[in-house]
Amino acid sequence: MQRVGSSSTTTNSKAVNVKKETWSTAKETPNTDEVTRSLDAYAKKNSQQLHHENDNKPTEGKPTTTTTTATTTTTAPLRTGGFYEKKTILEQELYRYHPSFWLLVRVGSLIGFPYLMCHLGTYIWPTVVDLAASYELEITSVAFPVIGLLTFTAYFAHNALYGLLYHFDLRSFDKYRVDEKPWHWDTDPDGWKIMFHKTIGLILFNFFGLTFPLMYVNSFLLGTPLRLDVASLPTGGEMFWQLMFCLVLEDFGFHHAHQLLHTKQFYWIHKIHHQYHAPIGLSAAYAHPLEYLFGNIVPSMMGPMLLRHRMHAWSFCIWTIFRASAAIENHSGYEFPWSMYQAIPFKAPTEYHDFHHHRNQGTYSGVLRFWDWVYGTNTHYLDWVCKGRPETRRKRKTVSKEN
Repeated sequence: MQRVGSSSTTTNSKAVNVKKETWSTAKETPNTDEVTRSLDAYAKKNSQQLHHENDNKPTEGKPTTTTTTATTTTTAPLRTGGFYEKKTILEQELYRYHPSFWLLVRVGSLIGFPYLMCHLGTYIWPTVVDLAASYELEITSVAFPVIGLLTFTAYFAHNALYGLLYHFDLRSFDKYRVDEKPWHWDTDPDGWKIMFHKTIGLILFNFFGLTFPLMYVNSFLLGTPLRLDVASLPTGGEMFWQLMFCLVLEDFGFHHAHQLLHTKQFYWIHKIHHQYHAPIGLSAAYAHPLEYLFGNIVPSMMGPMLLRHRMHAWSFCIWTIFRASAAIENHSGYEFPWSMYQAIPFKAPTEYHDFHHHRNQGTYSGVLRFWDWVYGTNTHYLDWVCKGRPETRRKRKTVSKEN
């Protein structure tokens, strides 16, 4: 996952001291303009200090190479044209469905996905049922661990693809980056090593310490209202509308839980997730266990609990994978035109949630952005878009001198 950035060599003059970004979030203040002002002040101070020290730095006969982190302010957005030049949600929604090759790919993928998963289920689910029968176990004793393992595997498999993209820094994919913020491993390589292991540890705890035990407790105490037999495996059409139904309900629950977590009383829980100012796919499940439980699991269960016997357990499995993959994409830092999620009405672009992590202002919705529109909690984002997406970006710069 780690990518080696620009190498740094020592100089024969005094080293330029540039304050590194840290992982500390002790001074974060939710839902205020203070975050933006402090970032701008910090950027201006470091920029002035850097130029002052470079102007007064003595030069000698030996060639030197100094790697510094320069701060520049620009109003030119990385993403231009098409969807990103539309300044209102209505304009963006209308453009989402303008005729194009990628529209066919997106819509085709979104409709074809549940049909493909249903076909896959005809091979996997009979095996699950036969496994339970061979050991004379309740189907739920085998089904829910299998669902958990499949979701866990899909989560890390999807992140592995993004990991390759981050590691090899493929320039051909730069046009799909939502902005030019440097990755954490570029700004603080040593801190990133610590953060990476911390992230993996917390995600594993959330999966195996919360998700799996809760599945067992639920099946043991309450049983399951979902269908479990092979004969009633879902059709593609059934799975499609149930995925959309669960997504709408989950987004309602996620938005309100997320907005609650940004209050002063509960932000101490949520600030762990905000340690990623430039989020990556892996950070989607990096959250305090309380947030993971009440902000992720509970909203995701709203749809299945209402559908009950109308939903098959295999559809529930695909729903958990579908939602986890959407969260990974929202945190990835990339926006791909072929993504099936981009065909969903009111789907928030990746930069929408990226803005939330970087500015910590509004945009609380998860996949959809309907409730942000209802409550007006996306005004900071819309103002930023109308101003041409001005951004203070920290770029790595190498200065080489030879005398």
